Amino acid sequence: VHSMRNGKSVKGDKRQPTDAGCRVPFLAYAPGKLTGGQRIADPVSTVDVFATLMDAADVDMPTDRQFDGWSFLPRMNGSTEVHREWVTFHYRARPKSNPKVPAQRWSRDARWQLFEDGRLFDTLEDPSLKTPLAEGTDGELGAVRKKLRGALDTLPEPTLPKKVVPKGLILIMADDLGWGDVG
Repeated sequence: VHSMRNGKSVKGDKRQPTDAGCRVPFLAYAPGKLTGGQRIADPVSTVDVFATLMDAADVDMPTDRQFDGWSFLPRMNGSTEVHREWVTFHYRARPKSNPKVPAQRWSRDARWQLFEDGRLFDTLEDPSLKTPLAEGTDGELGAVRKKLRGALDTLPEPTLPKKVVPKGLILIMADDLGWGDVG
């Protein structure tokens, strides 16, 4: 799959931590709920989709558990309030079939991307993440590292998934899920 970004063709890079693998367009159509023609550049995570769908349906979020997502419906309708300056990612390719492959975890904002191992990239200058920036805690890069490390610290400890017996309807929103991954 190819798409256009800033006038350049970008080849999709599914399952990779680069812009081509993580930064994807999100289109929404909700007659009577959205004003048309909005384009926002805020970081949005998949955890925000559920909260946004609940908001669009005028349904309160469940209170029996904690949710990390924010509804971005107000932003799509022109609100200037921004809920998130960064997003976090945890990716583990097929943990049941290949448990020795470690998870990748990173956080990013509109410009910077920090991996759990400390590698920091300027995604505007290096969208393919080829050259990590120098280590350090001073100046602008130090502030960026601190902010994005704080974001990474919000992630729970990684665990292998447990078999779940569904008790009702389950909505699965996944891009590359095979029956072997469902368990």
